[in-house]
Amino acid sequence: VVEAWGGPESLHMFLQLLEEAESHIHISTYILGGDVGLQIADLLSRKQRQGVEVRLMFCASGLVMSGSPSGTGFVSRFSELRSFTLNDLYQRKRLLDKLEEYGLPFIDTSPIGCHWRRRSMKLKGIKSEEDYYQWARDRQIPLDWCEEQERIDRQCRIGFINVDHRKFTVIDGRHAYIGSQNIADSYLYKNELCKNPTVNRKNWHWHDSGYLLS
Repeated sequence: VVEAWGGPESLHMFLQLLEEAESHIHISTYILGGDVGLQIADLLSRKQRQGVEVRLMFCASGLVMSGSPSGTGFVSRFSELRSFTLNDLYQRKRLLDKLEEYGLPFIDTSPIGCHWRRRSMKLKGIKSEEDYYQWARDRQIPLDWCEEQERIDRQCRIGFINVDHRKFTVIDGRHAYIGSQNIADSYLYKNELCKNPTVNRKNWHWHDSGYLLS
């Protein structure tokens, strides 16, 4: 067991581990975002082109749609501004675009229920659940997709309620990186922590540990 203490050590260890992958990279995390998330996406795309199997599982929807950096789904009139200015400048939205562009397979562990309640849907004239599914049928969205959304809607009447906090990365079936760190700028950063914890909180720099198991 090798311990990485703090952001810079963890970032170095994590990137090195991904670079050494020869057969597969399996990542399960809560938050994937920020500049470091974009960097990881580029790295994973390169490894995939080299023949390495890549799979990602993270809480995508709530973190992108809510504007809340905590991922709780809570939205206030300040949530969107806070996410933009203090956390990752909306990089998670760019990240999802990159994953789609690169063809990197990923699973959203926090699907959104009741899409018809979202402001973007209301702007399309959708005022009810019936309107939403009629809109989906008119656009020939696959039936199995709609049925899956209906199942989610039955369980998540308030948007989304289930998030997966597990964080681990498995490389080639021989190495595992575990710990409390999310894959985002607030957790994997290049600079050393300040001795004044108030400065670290202001910079959104969390002090977590990571462990490499081989």
